[in-house]
Amino acid sequence: MRHHEPATSTCCPYPRVSIRAGAASVIAPVAHVRTPILSSGNPGWVSLSPNGALTLTPPRETPVGHHHVRIRATGQDGSPKPVSADIDVLPAALLDADRHSIDAWCEVITRPDSPGGVAIVTIDGGRALPEGAHVESAHHGTRISAVPVNDDQMWVASPRLIPSLRLRVVYPDGSTDVAGAALLVHERS
Repeated sequence: MRHHEPATSTCCPYPRVSIRAGAASVIAPVAHVRTPILSSGNPGWVSLSPNGALTLTPPRETPVGHHHVRIRATGQDGSPKPVSADIDVLPAALLDADRHSIDAWCEVITRPDSPGGVAIVTIDGGRALPEGAHVESAHHGTRISAVPVNDDQMWVASPRLIPSLRLRVVYPDGSTDVAGAALLVHERS
C-alpha cells in the first residue's frame, strides 16, 4: 500500500542551521527550489533570493530559540509546493566592550623639559589592549588635549594641570567603551 502525503505537507530542501543573533549567514538549498516566495508571517530578518538562497540577519535582540521559515514554491507539475527551513537562533556573542573594562588610571611618562607625556592605556587591571583595538580621546567631558600616538598610547598635554582624561577604546569588533581615567605622572630623568 502506497502512502500519499496530503497536499498541505512541506518538504525541507534546506539544512537545519544555527546562527548567533547579531550575525549573518546565507543558506543555499540542498535541493532545487522552483519560483520560491517567502510566505507571510516569517521573521523580518529572513530574505529569499530568486535561486532559493536564504539570507539570515537576526538582530542581536532576536529571541533565542527555534524559528520556522515557510516558503511557497512550485512543484514540477506546476502546482504550489510548500517548503520550509528550520533556523535555531543562538544567543548573541558578547561584544569586546562587554568583556573588558578600561583601567581607571593611566601612567604618563614625562620628561622634565617637556610640556606633556605619553599616557599608556591598559584594560582589565593592567593588560594591554587586544590586537586590533585602539584608544582615542573621548570628546565629551575631556578638558585636556590628548592625541593618539600608538594603539594604546596618547600624548597628553600638561598632565599635571588637569590630572584626568576621558578615554574611548575601540575594539576590533567595533564596540566601544568610554571611561574617565586618572593620570599617574612619572618623570623620566
